[in-house]
Amino acid sequence: MAQTTTGLKSLLSIPAVYRAQQFIWGAPKLHALTCSYLGLGSGQSLLDVGCGPADIVASLPGIDYVGVDFSPTYIQSARVRFNGRGQFLVGNIYDLPELAGRRFDAILAQGVLHHLDDDEAITLFHFADDRLTPGGKIVTVDPCYHEGQGMIERLLMDHDRGQNVRTAGAYRDLALKAFANVRRELRTDVARFPYTYCYIVATR
Repeated sequence: MAQTTTGLKSLLSIPAVYRAQQFIWGAPKLHALTCSYLGLGSGQSLLDVGCGPADIVASLPGIDYVGVDFSPTYIQSARVRFNGRGQFLVGNIYDLPELAGRRFDAILAQGVLHHLDDDEAITLFHFADDRLTPGGKIVTVDPCYHEGQGMIERLLMDHDRGQNVRTAGAYRDLALKAFANVRRELRTDVARFPYTYCYIVATR
């Protein structure tokens, strides 16, 4: 995983700081939009990979939610805030016994791919293909380089904690290594600043 965690960026490992930064950035709108791409109804299941403090739970219907993150601090914050609304696990999705044999209606990787190199991202898509129910989907959301991008937006992405920001085509190509049905959408209507997100929706 390629991620910068030194200097001021280390403060983002504190849940309250991370949550405040995300709110300023426009997280409530982002979470609502992501929920619309997931399209989950009550009782369906979601695996949230790299869930952080799991703030998206506040925007989800009553589903079977499982959030996984490497950070014990993020997960503890999620457990306190969303007690009774899901299962929150510390660790690696590939190793957790709680996930062994489980299948999900949807898998979410919001803000994850741009922290992964190509091989790691392809492994995640193959994992999703194995763990989704028939007709299930994986939704990924990441910052995206594109033609005609303004200097400020590119500067923001160049200094993201994740060191593998890609173009929309590059994100789609990674998904196509595991899925035949892949669509991509660019969204510029989410953040409070000039910023482009790439949504990838791959259906099993």
